[in-house]
Amino acid sequence: MIARKAPPPGPVSLGITGSGNQARTQLEYLASVYALGEVAVFSPTVANRERYADHISRALGITVRPVASIEEAVRGNQIVASASGARMAEPILSGEWLDHCRLWWHF
Repeated sequence: MIARKAPPPGPVSLGITGSGNQARTQLEYLASVYALGEVAVFSPTVANRERYADHISRALGITVRPVASIEEAVRGNQIVASASGARMAEPILSGEWLDHCRLWWHF
C-alpha cells in the first residue's frame, strides 16, 4: 500500500468521506501506518457520521470529529480517503480542497 512508502513525520490530519465498513477499515489501516492527529469524517446522514465518529474514536483511541460537508472533511488535511459509494453526476471532491493533501485515494 502506498501509505507505507510515504509516512510524514509527526501526527497527520486526515479527512474521510463515508461512514460504512469501507470507511472503518480505511481508517483502521491509516491509523496503523500513521500517527493520526485531527480526523474529520463526512457522511450525508448525520446519524451515520456521528455513530461512526463515536465508534471509531473509542475503538482506536483517537478523536474523530463528524463534520457537515465533504469540503469541511477534506480541506486542509494532509491525507484524504474517500470511502463513499455515492453515484452522482458531479465529482464529490474538488481539487482545490486538496491544497495541503499529501496522499489521497478513493476506493
